[in-house]
Amino acid sequence: MSTERAPAAPDLERLGSLLLEAGGGRAPPALRRLLDRELRLALIRRARETRRRCLPTSMGRAQRRDERQEVPVPYEAHRLKWRPGRRVAVLLGGTRPGADGTVVEWGWVLKCCRPERAARLATLHRELARALQRPGASAPAAGPARIEVVRTDAGPRPLPRVPAIGFARPEAGWIALEAWPGLPLARVRDRAVRDRALAAVALALAGLERTLEVGWLWPARAWSISREIDRLLEVWHPTGVPLPMDPEELARLLERVSGGRLAPAHRDLYGEQIVVDPEAADLGAERWVDWDEAALAPAGLDLANLLAHEWLAGLRAAAPRPIAEECAALVDTYRSGGGQLEASAILPWVAAACLRLAGIARQRARDDDPVIRSPGWTEPSPLPPWEESAALVDVALEIVAAA
Repeated sequence: MSTERAPAAPDLERLGSLLLEAGGGRAPPALRRLLDRELRLALIRRARETRRRCLPTSMGRAQRRDERQEVPVPYEAHRLKWRPGRRVAVLLGGTRPGADGTVVEWGWVLKCCRPERAARLATLHRELARALQRPGASAPAAGPARIEVVRTDAGPRPLPRVPAIGFARPEAGWIALEAWPGLPLARVRDRAVRDRALAAVALALAGLERTLEVGWLWPARAWSISREIDRLLEVWHPTGVPLPMDPEELARLLERVSGGRLAPAHRDLYGEQIVVDPEAADLGAERWVDWDEAALAPAGLDLANLLAHEWLAGLRAAAPRPIAEECAALVDTYRSGGGQLEASAILPWVAAACLRLAGIARQRARDDDPVIRSPGWTEPSPLPPWEESAALVDVALEIVAAA
């Protein structure tokens, strides 16, 4: 097998076109030549480990070695989402069809981007892996430009998981992250399974708030209320329509319910970022992906973002639940796990998330969304974007009026 090195920087357009040419999602030979040597070695290691488990123990060592060397290394390549000329995410591994769509069995998510972004992602995932060590593991030494997270409760709590780095060459713009078996929660149609997964996520969020010890570190950046308001204005600006409520009024409301308290946060948590296995007893809903925006953020932001997306998913399925009731039920679970906030403190953040989603829906209506998502991996909305946007704005204004 060739050990040809990857180019100094990834050719994103070439990679994208090769994936489009891959009939049925199968990777063409040209794509294999483009991929890094570490990928090929990782595939060989996986195939040999799988084969080793299947070989009879009665075989001699030399015979077993010869058998392992003859194992082929098949894999599929599926383009997940991309921003033309900027970055692309590709699933490399094995999949199978499931009741709710394609299910990942094994592999990596290969992210190809600018070298500086790849370097930042590699550093971020290493920091997150250290921060989320289970109690009893040795804590990393504190260093400059890091923010300490104080543990406020000594009891064990469930914590979310971060995908491991499979291999990376940041200087060439490559990083491959573990792809967990399962599928995104957003694609699960069974309401009972979905509710169980949401409860597990709420408990993990409570654990994330409360169980990181002094000296265990979170990525050194903070997301403030002012940045949240700026983000809302950025989302609505391209639509040509002003933010549907006074941003200063919304900022004052968020300040009042947050009390200046920050907590470790994923910062972009919703159903597409939560991997579940509907056939497993515990679903595995603590496995979260796309931690690119992780930061210290106002407590309740992650749970609110999840609630807003779930309400939108219900709207798309023609079965939206009253947002206050949905929030109260999930907050009860979150508080049972040690979470500190009441539903009244989380609902204003739900309103902010709904306003952001409404602006994004308007961008889609204008074909302004810079990120393209593969239809085979993301459920398209059955509703017109304008209708989605109007419904989300109504919910947000209803929450603010009741606050």
